Amino acid sequence: MNDVNVNQKDYKKEMDLIKSLRALLGWSQTKMAEVLGVRQKTISDWETGKSLSREVVIGIKIGLSAANSGLSKEEIIALIPDPADSQTEEREAA
Repeated sequence: MNDVNVNQKDYKKEMDLIKSLRALLGWSQTKMAEVLGVRQKTISDWETGKSLSREVVIGIKIGLSAANSGLSKEEIIALIPDPADSQTEEREAA
């Protein structure tokens, strides 16, 4: 992922999307970090615009769309790939 420092004014909408999705799910930054397999500081950096990438912005928009479409929290969580699964697939392919 190519993280970039962004102008907070230019990415305010994306930063707010991350916070909104977290609020819709009722999650703390720590909980979101656990589910996504990142550190809590990463979530904080995304929300404050210290570190955003195009992939993060796209992922958050997809997540928010899923939440607004009426999917339950459990259904949204089920859509998130488990990082352990991809590591297992990589080992099996080698």
